[in-house]
Amino acid sequence: MSKSLMLLVALLFSINVFLNAQNSFPGNWLGEWDGYMFWYKETKLVDSIHAGLTIKKTDVDTAWTWKTSYYAKDTIIKDYILRKKEENWYLIDEGEGIFLNAFLVNNQLISMFTVENKPLPAVYTLNKNILTFEISMWEKQGKVNEQIDDFVLKSYQKAVLKRKE
Repeated sequence: MSKSLMLLVALLFSINVFLNAQNSFPGNWLGEWDGYMFWYKETKLVDSIHAGLTIKKTDVDTAWTWKTSYYAKDTIIKDYILRKKEENWYLIDEGEGIFLNAFLVNNQLISMFTVENKPLPAVYTLNKNILTFEISMWEKQGKVNEQIDDFVLKSYQKAVLKRKE
């Protein structure tokens, strides 16, 4: 094998290792995040509050703390455990027997659940040192046809968080 071919193979291997390290989950997500959450009622901004997210290792290799804090008049803390079920498939353990599926796709942790029959898709996205969290609530408006339901946006929240140094 020629020197140039060996260098090319080594370079490609190094790039692959670097890219995999950049996108490791939850490795690159670990730490304390701080910023603001913006809340929209339908399409109108109605409030913004200081928010934070802390993701830490636990004693178990397949579980991490996932603690979200909302600093409004009354501080609200959502202290969950993220558990790995399979490759790219996680469970958000809210306690009291509540487990929500979450899937890692293209550096996004995506989940979907309902509250009072209203769908709530939730997406966490890591882009360098910015972690965003988006959740929306939808209400069924009617049927387009037998196979398709139509929904209207009721609420949208977006948190933009920066890694604390």
